[in-house]
Amino acid sequence: MLETFNVQLHHLTPTAFLTLSKFCWACVSYGAEPDVDTFCTYYELQKQPKRKKEVRDGKEVEVTYQYGSCTFMSKRNQGVDRLEISFCQKGKWDRGWLEQWFYVKTYGVRSTTEDGKELSEYPLTSRMEEMAPHMCVDPLEEVSPTRKACDQAFCDSVPLLWWP
Repeated sequence: MLETFNVQLHHLTPTAFLTLSKFCWACVSYGAEPDVDTFCTYYELQKQPKRKKEVRDGKEVEVTYQYGSCTFMSKRNQGVDRLEISFCQKGKWDRGWLEQWFYVKTYGVRSTTEDGKELSEYPLTSRMEEMAPHMCVDPLEEVSPTRKACDQAFCDSVPLLWWP
């Protein structure tokens, strides 16, 4: 999912993880493996930039933070029969959620090159790059049997999970 939307873990809000978890739970509960194309059919990425004014080199500048600024929302224009597990409104997390946030230590892999130089790599770490997410990803035209099963499972689960 991260590759499909071109984001990294630190770009996502807690709500994004909740949406992904609910989607996976709904599919697995109804006997299907979660499918990226099914998710892309019903959800899009929404960027919620965090801007702050800071003083740098004696000048006030506006800075946009890229951490925890993307979440998954139901795709717009799905019509009256759109599928949605539940809606989530921006800013409804209790204050101080950053105090609850955590980081996972990742270990490096050491190797030696042919000339004897030691290298350390950290394959599970996020790389700090300019964020350029894909906001809306269209699913593949071809519907595989796995996707068909996931579509059916997800659609069957939504009426049971929806509450006004």
